[in-house]
Amino acid sequence: MGLMLEGEDVPSLREIAVPMVTYADWDPLARLLYTTQGGMLFVTSLEDGQTRRLGFKAIIEQFVFVPQRRKLPSGFFPTIGMQQRSSGLLRVVYQDPGKYATLVAELQGPLPQVVACAALSPQASKIVLGTEYLAVFSSLPAKDFPPVLTLYRSTPQGILFHRRVDSPEGSPVPLGWVGEGRFVVAHRSRQDRAGFPRLLVLEGQTGSLHPLELQRKATYYDFARRVAPGVVALGFQEQEADWLGLWRIRWSPEPGRVERIEQLGCFAGPAYPNTVALSPQGKRLVYATFHGLFLVELDTKKKILMVPFRYVETPQEKQISDRYGPLAVAMIAMQEHFIFCRFLDESRLVCVRQDGQVELWDVLRRKRLKRIDSLHRKLKALLKQALSQPK
Repeated sequence: MGLMLEGEDVPSLREIAVPMVTYADWDPLARLLYTTQGGMLFVTSLEDGQTRRLGFKAIIEQFVFVPQRRKLPSGFFPTIGMQQRSSGLLRVVYQDPGKYATLVAELQGPLPQVVACAALSPQASKIVLGTEYLAVFSSLPAKDFPPVLTLYRSTPQGILFHRRVDSPEGSPVPLGWVGEGRFVVAHRSRQDRAGFPRLLVLEGQTGSLHPLELQRKATYYDFARRVAPGVVALGFQEQEADWLGLWRIRWSPEPGRVERIEQLGCFAGPAYPNTVALSPQGKRLVYATFHGLFLVELDTKKKILMVPFRYVETPQEKQISDRYGPLAVAMIAMQEHFIFCRFLDESRLVCVRQDGQVELWDVLRRKRLKRIDSLHRKLKALLKQALSQPK
């Protein structure tokens, strides 16, 4: 049951919930922006503003069976990951609701066509995508499935099993891909001499684990992301505060060795970022949290809240809140959060909000230059209208 037409009963929140963007990625050469909403893939051109849609069925119909010879269910397959590997080549990861496997599809072209598919088993609790390797962490609530970290590799023959990562202290949890076939991982139980959790580098080719010393007293690590060649962003908690740290790392040709680590800056919250972007010349850092879009000038370490998240209810939202409670308004407001941003050059920034709206910003003038409305943003307007109608 979808949005109700005028004159019919006002639907419930559950009936008219609008799927939000879960992942986004950007092909700078083709000037195409990819977003996923539920099991759908949307391709938006920044040249003409046109958006094309590719349904999950067009991808998954190439599968007949998954491991254990079980036929794929016809239910909803949510997207759990996406990565633009190279210009024109996209990797999308779907979660099988039957818990038989995690499904990976590689697509190519402006109107993406499937060029490779794979079923990874068992089902992934967390998956980190690298250009060559995939790190899949499986932790199912069953005694027969102990936590395990498995590496897969993209080859001309498809996405194939590479190796299982074994450690005497249990399976490490992947935090992010940091380039050159490497991942940053962490053992939840492993600690350094001071009693703080340690970070490790996982070499994709060999599956070996090596310590990564950042000289921080973090009590928890949330993510690691490569934001530029040799530059890694990490989200962590220290002294009961959330931090975003930026490091330049020079890797040694020898596996697991680091020649030099330079801290470019650490910035206290609020909250872990949804997305992080570094300008091409490394002068500016942009990141988004539930509080808004922040801009950092790295030479001065000055942080500016460029686009604040609004907390003030409109009269229409006040009616919704009075009828359905504050959670109803929160469901609508959350869709305005930024979940993706990338620099086009030193001043222009392309952003995606959780409702699918694409925006182009000038970070020097703090001005929005262009907006491309999405189908789901229009649905959100209808949602607000339906909810605010008198019973």
